[in-house]
Amino acid sequence: VGLHEDVAEVDFFSMYPSIMVHFNISPETVGTETKTIETVADLRSVVEREALGLVPQTLHPLLEKRFRLKSSLLTLSKSDCRYKSYKAHAAAYKWLLVTCFGYLGYKNARFGRIEAHEAVTAYGREVLLRAKEAAEDLGFRVLHLYVDGMWVQKENCRTVRGFQPLLDEIKARTGLPIALDGIYKWVAFLPS
Repeated sequence: VGLHEDVAEVDFFSMYPSIMVHFNISPETVGTETKTIETVADLRSVVEREALGLVPQTLHPLLEKRFRLKSSLLTLSKSDCRYKSYKAHAAAYKWLLVTCFGYLGYKNARFGRIEAHEAVTAYGREVLLRAKEAAEDLGFRVLHLYVDGMWVQKENCRTVRGFQPLLDEIKARTGLPIALDGIYKWVAFLPS
């Protein structure tokens, strides 16, 4: 709680869909008993890591397209005639991806399974904790965590280049893409 100067917001890129792809979470890969399983953090469930699931196969191209669009947006001027279209397409991909996560836990979903939905959120908690630990290990003060992002601060760290080592370390520890969403002169956190 309070007013903080020179705060950066870092966010995972499409965190839950990225987790579904990176950790191969799909209804047919969760709860299987094969030689290539991995225990899901905080759950008794396991995930098959070798045979690629249907959901990760489907989401991977959507994530790639959204990433390319978002990358292109960073290089375009807002007055560029493609900017508005790219932004709308990126938003459409975002909601397709978000819907896929929600549908994974829907009880009547043909390609859903509650254990898969739970595995995604368990990995999400683990990934956010790893990001927090990476920030603290690099001397950052973690001010706030929220689902797929965090707000951090470090004395004399005010530039994109200053935060790059943190982004690199988080990606190394989690395997997921993360980006600097903004650097703010000040941020106020109010009591809840």
